[in-house]
Amino acid sequence: MKPTLSPENIDSVALDIVSRLQKNNFTTYLVGGCVRDLLVGITPKDFDIVTMARPEQVQKIIRPSFIIGRRFRLVLVRRYQQQYEIATFRALTYQNEDNPDEFDENIYGEPQEDALRRDFTINGLFYDPIKNETIDYTQGMDDISKRMIRMIGDPIERIEQDPIRILRALRLAHRTGFQIEPSLRQGMQQKAELLKTAVLPRVREEILKILRLPSPHLTLIEGSDMGIFANIAPRLSETLLDPERSTDFVNLLRVGLDAVGRESEPADLYAVLLYAYLASNKKDWCTSLSTSFEETFIDFIRTELGMHKNEFELFEQTIGLLRQLIKHGDPSKLRTRHRVHLANNRAFPLALTFAQSFHHLEPSLLHRWANVLHPEKEGPSSADTRKPDNRH
Repeated sequence: MKPTLSPENIDSVALDIVSRLQKNNFTTYLVGGCVRDLLVGITPKDFDIVTMARPEQVQKIIRPSFIIGRRFRLVLVRRYQQQYEIATFRALTYQNEDNPDEFDENIYGEPQEDALRRDFTINGLFYDPIKNETIDYTQGMDDISKRMIRMIGDPIERIEQDPIRILRALRLAHRTGFQIEPSLRQGMQQKAELLKTAVLPRVREEILKILRLPSPHLTLIEGSDMGIFANIAPRLSETLLDPERSTDFVNLLRVGLDAVGRESEPADLYAVLLYAYLASNKKDWCTSLSTSFEETFIDFIRTELGMHKNEFELFEQTIGLLRQLIKHGDPSKLRTRHRVHLANNRAFPLALTFAQSFHHLEPSLLHRWANVLHPEKEGPSSADTRKPDNRH
């Protein structure tokens, strides 16, 4: 049965936080993605909370908790390896009254103001799990029923304020299966060039979220067709717009992500993306004698994808090990010390996953290499290669 918006489907810790703040006479709701996802029938990953209480007041009521952020102060609560963000309702304007040229994200306001400051109508919904009431200041419920992604306010103006909203709209449409409202779609295409001004860490975050979608290739293809990815990852966009290369890239990406799992570490997700990109652009790159990567490729991963140094190092080690697996073939031909040395490398499980998923080794050889990694096992399984214990 699909999730629905009801108190029974609310995380118990989030429910307790809302209840305690309300008992202290602070208007408090669940907000944003968790409300939207439950209405759409998706299990939420996070439960965000918004309240009339100031961060200092929240911290006194909900213990232990931490105030984080400068530009946008909120309270972070960690329970059972899960974290909950508690924000204070923001005012519709964030212009400093004492100095009109300055902007302050921490000017607090009323629930309706806070809702109207959010990006899309379906993200502006509040839910009171204590009273089991939905509060809608943005006509988000109407767009839920229409299955529509619509910007709150003028799309052009809101995109100019924050170009990352282009990527958020694209990703949200594919996460929910909703249509992008025509004027928003037009604004996304018209202002796509503004994404060149977006800070790389935020672009990286959106790329990783796209890779975690059930069908990320569809998002990447549509984004390329709309001219979006040409402004943040032009080399990737060129691949996606080429019919032959795009087919190879999509097939490899789907297989690789299915193998490592959508909730894997960023390094694993990026490794699959890079493998698919390289293999679709140069057929023999993995088995070639060259062990170095071209400068244009290094620039691609740094300036377009925003990969961290340790993530690229894992990819380099993975490909190096994969080449050794292909070269040696049968591990029984190697000395025990050499086999153990290979298996102890943090990239070995990912290399073994690639060898299996991309058909670099026949099943019998995969069986033997998997036994090197897990000698207590009789043979390889999906758990052996997809969820190693010694990589991170």
